[in-house]
Amino acid sequence: MSRLPGPVDTPARSTGPPVPPVREGDATIRGSGLGPKAEHHLPELGLDPRPTPTVARRRSAAEHLPVEAGVGDAQCLPFPDRSFDAVLSTYGAMFARDAGATARELVRVCRPGGRIALANWSPGGVIEVFAVLHRRRPGSPDLTRSVAAGGTAGKVCALFPAARVDAAARHFDLRCTSCRAWSETFLRSFGPAAPDPADTSGTATVLRAGLLHAFGNHTSPDGPGVRIRHAYLEAVITPLP
Repeated sequence: MSRLPGPVDTPARSTGPPVPPVREGDATIRGSGLGPKAEHHLPELGLDPRPTPTVARRRSAAEHLPVEAGVGDAQCLPFPDRSFDAVLSTYGAMFARDAGATARELVRVCRPGGRIALANWSPGGVIEVFAVLHRRRPGSPDLTRSVAAGGTAGKVCALFPAARVDAAARHFDLRCTSCRAWSETFLRSFGPAAPDPADTSGTATVLRAGLLHAFGNHTSPDGPGVRIRHAYLEAVITPLP
């Protein structure tokens, strides 16, 4: 989340009146660290539900970003009303259990004239891997519900009824040496995916096969390697007075 020192010159992509742009990295409420480097070096505060958001702190220090990393829950933000000019969630707040409560909190802490920017995974895309995790990992959360709750323009509009919502379908292509290599990286790096080292039941083998199949559905050749398409929804929300 950012407190803006003044107008930003970069034009905004919006169908409404021009307002200061929000770029990835300008403001953060997310569970996986920081987004790409902020272009305007605005003072920022990032929240993570984990008690030790060390990844965010290391990244901000390495990239010399003015980011303070704290602990917080998107469903109950520890800030007064109208505290921030810009609020950003990149594949983070969408995973909160109560989507309605989260949306109300994002609006509450955003100042009049400010903006809320969301990047949420889209249903039917590569995030079918969440369904694989839920099927293959007994007791794991069903993350597909989060995608269904906020992955389309209609769903976001329903979550923010007293706001103007500008939404667009986007994608990025993740390039890697092979689909198998990325599946292994995902398995090691994504917390809910990591198998228990002590598990000898064969769950890890089945999980690997499922992830490889899911990623493979969205993989295309790219020179000596491959590219894996990740579809998401970009939504810019302007709360109405």
